[in-house]
Amino acid sequence: MNKTLHLLSILALLFVGFISGCQKSDKKAPCEELISEAAPTYIFVKVVDKQTGANIIASNNLTSNEVKVTVGQTTEQLAPQNWRITTNASTSPYYSVLQLLALPAGEGQYIRKITLGNFGDITLNYKVSKKENTSDSPCSSQYYYSVSEVSITDHPFELLKIQGQDVPNFLVVAL
Repeated sequence: MNKTLHLLSILALLFVGFISGCQKSDKKAPCEELISEAAPTYIFVKVVDKQTGANIIASNNLTSNEVKVTVGQTTEQLAPQNWRITTNASTSPYYSVLQLLALPAGEGQYIRKITLGNFGDITLNYKVSKKENTSDSPCSSQYYYSVSEVSITDHPFELLKIQGQDVPNFLVVAL
């Protein structure tokens, strides 16, 4: 009987080992659900009255229906999901500014014409460069796109400063 009990114990262990070894693993590939390694690049444009310094969008209650963003000097409008008027708290520097997604379709110069109702037009320009990715991450692509040389070409502008530091890709333009 001792031998039978011993044999049954061994068979039970083998059975448990076989069953657990054949179960599917819940582990996913490390990059399976990764859309992109980098956060998208946004460009912010705050438009102020050149005489009073007041935020034109906020002080005139401009909405996205009164603002148009077109591709280059064409009439092709930028897709609504690629830009918006921010609605942060009125004490935030991001209150009532244009936020544009710099979604590159490849390398090159990108031009966006912004029409602010009857207040005028602004031409935004930026450069997209393809750069080699040197990350050691197994999820990294071979390259990434970098946005640089963000500027307003038809009006004077400056970068927003917070505590004496320039805020990248946040332009303040006076109309």
